[in-house]
Amino acid sequence: MKELPQNYSRMGGYASILIGILFLIIPAIRFLSISIIGVSDIKELSNPMIMLPFISENPLIALLILIAFALAGCLIFVVLAVDERIRQHAPRRSRIARIVGFAVSPMILSVGVIGFLGIMELSRLYKIHVPGVGGAFIGIKTVVTGLALTAIVAIGIWLLLVNWSSLKSDKFPKPLVYAGLTFGLLHLFGLAPFIFIIDAIWFLCLGILLLKIRDQNEIGTG
Repeated sequence: MKELPQNYSRMGGYASILIGILFLIIPAIRFLSISIIGVSDIKELSNPMIMLPFISENPLIALLILIAFALAGCLIFVVLAVDERIRQHAPRRSRIARIVGFAVSPMILSVGVIGFLGIMELSRLYKIHVPGVGGAFIGIKTVVTGLALTAIVAIGIWLLLVNWSSLKSDKFPKPLVYAGLTFGLLHLFGLAPFIFIIDAIWFLCLGILLLKIRDQNEIGTG
């Protein structure tokens, strides 16, 4: 059976590990922002009178922009690497999984570009007292939330497809497959507070596995 090309395995492995690290950084930034602002209710993060002054004086949102771009790019390599592992065993499901996986990247980019860049511009307008900024902030926040939830569900569908396709093959370890199926279901239920943590665990394990496969291929062809 055809093995995964080494370039996909290597790039997919490193990309998956980076995604896992970024998924740990995102909630850390969120909790850090909450502690800096000093809010007691997470719903207050949607209050433009609280958030716009904070964003205008704090670089954390700019960091989230970079994270969004990095996530979108890395996910493409992970989708390609995983697709090569499951394509021969489940060609139809792998094709659907590939389409779903590729669709997530523009969603994440939209969250970064529309959401964070737009909100940063609103924070600048807020400082010079332009009217209507608060309403625009709520509108953009609603759009960003919708895109983010859609991306979360799409990643869940991708996890279910690739891990379901791997159940009857030896392409991935069974613990990783069962964890992926469980995490995929959690995505569909929208358990957002824990999503980033469980995704970090799965993508880190996947990245280590892909790099191990790459090393084994190099030994086998050496």
